[in-house]
Amino acid sequence: MLRLVSLTLSGLLLCSACSSGHEDDVRRTAREFEQAVEAGDWARACAQLAPTTRDDLVQSAGAPCDEALADERLPPPGSAGEVAVFGTTGQVRYDHDTLFLSRHDGDWRVDAAGCTVRHSKPYDCQLQGG
Repeated sequence: MLRLVSLTLSGLLLCSACSSGHEDDVRRTAREFEQAVEAGDWARACAQLAPTTRDDLVQSAGAPCDEALADERLPPPGSAGEVAVFGTTGQVRYDHDTLFLSRHDGDWRVDAAGCTVRHSKPYDCQLQGG
C-alpha cells in the first residue's frame, strides 16, 4: 500500500512538472503572438496561429493571412494573468483578452484570440479556427 501511494505521488509530481513546462511554453507562444500584434508584425503573428485558424482566416477574408489579421483589429490584451494547460490545449487570460492555444506538431499555436467571457455561455472570439 505504501509503495502504491509513493508511486502515485511520484507520478503526480512528474505530471505537475510537465504541466509547468507546458505552461511556460503556452505563455511564451501567447506573448510572442500578442507582441507581434501590438507591433503590427502580421507575418510573425500569423506564424503563431494554428493551421486551421490561419486557413479559416485566409479563406473568410479572401486575403493573405497578414492582411486579414491586420483587418481583424484585435484588442490590446492588457496584462497577462492566469495560464492553464489541459493536455494539448491551453488558455492565457489577459485583462482584456483571452487566448486559446493547442499543440500542433510539438509546438503551441493560437487557436482563438480576441475572446471575451459571456457569462453562462462559451467565450465569444473575434478570431478562431473551425
